[in-house]
Amino acid sequence: MSLNHKKSLKVFAVSGLSAVTLLAGLMQSSAKAAVPHSELGNYQVIQSDCQVTGTSDLVRAYRSFELDHEKRILVVDTQTFQSRLMDPRLLECSDEFSVAIAQSPYGRALNTTDSAPFPMADDGIQHSQKPVDGVFLTADLCPAGAHKFEQRFFDALEHLAIDRHQPIPVSLAVTGLWLKGHEAHFQEIRNLEKKGLIQVTWINHTHSHPYRVGVPESRNFVLTPGIHPEAEIQGPEMELLKRGEVPSVFFRFPGLISNETWIRRLKSHSLIPVGSDAWLAKGQKPQSGSIILVHANGNEPEGIDRFLHWLPKSSALGSFLPLTDLF
Repeated sequence: MSLNHKKSLKVFAVSGLSAVTLLAGLMQSSAKAAVPHSELGNYQVIQSDCQVTGTSDLVRAYRSFELDHEKRILVVDTQTFQSRLMDPRLLECSDEFSVAIAQSPYGRALNTTDSAPFPMADDGIQHSQKPVDGVFLTADLCPAGAHKFEQRFFDALEHLAIDRHQPIPVSLAVTGLWLKGHEAHFQEIRNLEKKGLIQVTWINHTHSHPYRVGVPESRNFVLTPGIHPEAEIQGPEMELLKRGEVPSVFFRFPGLISNETWIRRLKSHSLIPVGSDAWLAKGQKPQSGSIILVHANGNEPEGIDRFLHWLPKSSALGSFLPLTDLF
């Protein structure tokens, strides 16, 4: 489904409300703390290029759904990579915006990750695409035992935020099954963000994180025969939305394993694959602009050990940066 399935200009009319009034209300709502939603339905993948009514902001609309019986569109700002929910009545969608969006930072990033070669291991973005003074901290939340959680990782970020007097950007690659099985841990993370101690970007890490011990990578993880790609991609998005959080356009493959088919599938879903050049548990060393990878789910404690050992020296590489600063 596409919002601009016709070539002619399509405008979502604002019935009974001015666009300015509606936009102000939506912005005020989005500034409040995340609130769980009782019902999410009619979830669909779309791909439409739009302009926010009354502004010059160009966005890619990439999901459509009903949230508590109200129609909502998930969009990404093509300049800032920030995702947000919008009322469809505030979007003017047309093919006439497609050229500008293709040339935007988001459009260029989407096309960069969809080009050959297609290595099976660690395809996608592994390092900043521009000079930066800092590094990008990412932590995976794969399925894990109900009581497993790297509290020491989040405690360290809390202490760092207090020392630096600012929230620490951290990108969390989350699976749908982790969210369903770790509600209390999820609330701990949310509370840290509410307190202004961390700034979270939610990365899609598939719903189930398929993995079979001893099976070759060419038939493992998302390359496992018989898995359902749509369920794996949409699952964590829906779980986050139901909990009042907004998923980003970033996606991390389980085990960092993929193929060309999966890379092209991500592009058709408007998602950008993110790998790593500093998987700490594997002994990789962070450099300026590195995407650091650790596991915050308790499944890879050696990575957290190395992170905690490195953290006091981290300022030599600059600040921790949000993934939206990669491009």
